Amino acid sequence: MKKEFTRQAIHIIGGIFFAALFLILQKDAAIAVIAIIFSLGVLVSDAHKRWNGFPFLKSILSGAERENENDVPGRAAIEFTLGILITAIIFYSFGSVVLAGAALVLGIGDGASTLAGKAFGKTKILGSRTLEGTVAGAIAAALALLPLFSPQAAIAAAVIGMLAEYLPLNDNYAIPIATAVALSILA
Repeated sequence: MKKEFTRQAIHIIGGIFFAALFLILQKDAAIAVIAIIFSLGVLVSDAHKRWNGFPFLKSILSGAERENENDVPGRAAIEFTLGILITAIIFYSFGSVVLAGAALVLGIGDGASTLAGKAFGKTKILGSRTLEGTVAGAIAAALALLPLFSPQAAIAAAVIGMLAEYLPLNDNYAIPIATAVALSILA
């Protein structure tokens, strides 16, 4: 559970970081920074794999990566960043607040759902996903969205984002896209 806690803490911090980028920087600058982070992540991952690892990266990865992710070092972080980048490109015209909301639901909602599901989940819904985890993720995501959106929009987008986790698509793509769709309609 310690490894999963570390992984989800990184996930939550990542969502807050990307949301802050959208809220602080001009939208074009935020997207450029995220594209650079993604590109550097891919390059570092490839170099790490080719040259049998960088000591500092090995220690981070050993504390956060799941066993099935060893084929691409840092795969989860790369997919997380790519999900935010794709969402930013698709929903560019809807504004920075919508993009920040999508990042918050991916980071905070998905992180909270995993932690709560592993700690308290008893009611399996699909695969390893639990009702308790989904509810906790929706509540955490809605609370994160409240400073930016109306309560109705925050709750609806959080629920839609957490339900997107059940789609047969990587949740790092499904959650921010579904959330951005909801927020672009409701906000």
